[in-house]
Amino acid sequence: MTIVSKRLSEITLEDLAELVERGAQETADLEFKRGLPTEDGSEDRWITHGDRIGSYARNRITAELVAFANAEGGTLVLGIAETSEQPSNANELSPIPGCEEIRRRLIDTAEDLIEPRMFGLESRAIAADGEGAGLVIFRVAKSANGPHRLGSDREFYIRRGDRASRMDVREIRERTLEMARSVEQTEGLFAQRREAAFKQFEQLLFPVGTNDYLPILIRATALPLVPLDIIDVTRRSELWWRGKPFRLEADDERIPFEYPSREFALAPSVRLRSLELHKDGFSRILRHDGLVEFRLTLGRPTPNETPPEEERCQAVLPVVWLLGLAVGAVAQVEYLRRELGRDGLDFGLEIEVWCREEPFVRWRDPSFHPTRIQQPSQPLRFPRYHISDTQTLGTIIQLVHRDLFDACSVQSEVSIDVPWNELLP
Repeated sequence: MTIVSKRLSEITLEDLAELVERGAQETADLEFKRGLPTEDGSEDRWITHGDRIGSYARNRITAELVAFANAEGGTLVLGIAETSEQPSNANELSPIPGCEEIRRRLIDTAEDLIEPRMFGLESRAIAADGEGAGLVIFRVAKSANGPHRLGSDREFYIRRGDRASRMDVREIRERTLEMARSVEQTEGLFAQRREAAFKQFEQLLFPVGTNDYLPILIRATALPLVPLDIIDVTRRSELWWRGKPFRLEADDERIPFEYPSREFALAPSVRLRSLELHKDGFSRILRHDGLVEFRLTLGRPTPNETPPEEERCQAVLPVVWLLGLAVGAVAQVEYLRRELGRDGLDFGLEIEVWCREEPFVRWRDPSFHPTRIQQPSQPLRFPRYHISDTQTLGTIIQLVHRDLFDACSVQSEVSIDVPWNELLP
């Protein structure tokens, strides 16, 4: 396995040394740089003074990131000297002083200089000694909101072969049209999933009074924002995330999430270019085009539970079930990205709740007085969420919780903490 297909968090100094040992070649998705480049070949100010990175180095490195984002994505390694021939080969390790600080400053630079803002940028510093010197790895996904340009020179860059080059007007136009087509395709897929959910919900409807609860359908669908095709997905069961019940922390309370999370560990069945699970009102899908979907239908009380009198013949939405479904979808996306070595691949996440009337919302305790969603139209569709990097995972679940209570006209200040280290070791 090469470093371009390995999880960023799993790349070691030994992996980088192995690139040098075998003289790995720069490619369309792999670039080496000895250190911080300068215009005249001298040492950058960071090397000589350690106080700041020179503007030339900032611009050149950021241009490489832009070039990857405007092409098919790629990996940039700072701290590997390359040979002079073309294409270049890894020649020797050349650790950079203060590698963690360099990483942080270059990420800040990318935020400041790249237009429009580029999502899907991951980075990691790997120390080579006990004094903070080491190598820095940047991984860039193909961007869903490009083409991007470098704010300092107003130029657009793209990866051609093993080098970054300026884009011409034709390439900029074609890339813009490609992005528009990707957006249209993604929206079409989301629309298909909404239609499929609605058809399933229609089948759940029955006259009032025939059950203790009115039916509810919850759907959480995630889609990559750039085209993706997972080759032989039906033969790659290792891409199927196996979860488990967990406890979520809400302020000082640890809340058990038993259902539907206890179903997350179940093995999938093979379908047409997809892996799927369907069991007792719970289903999930992992498809060849990167589609991830978790769906739950609720039509009757959980076993051994008697609903309070005021909730009889009402629609009741347990918060733990909605958040559990959201956690499952986000975890599958993150797990898929790691397994594919596409750490920064952007996904959109759509969550909706179908119900014949505005449901009551409550935690797992039936004695807790519920609040009701103030949503006259159906379904309740949450704002589209953006899964761009590991740091956004917890934020997304916090936003789902906040948006749910906003729909109830209740301001919630509860702090939500998901044990991602347990779910995604």
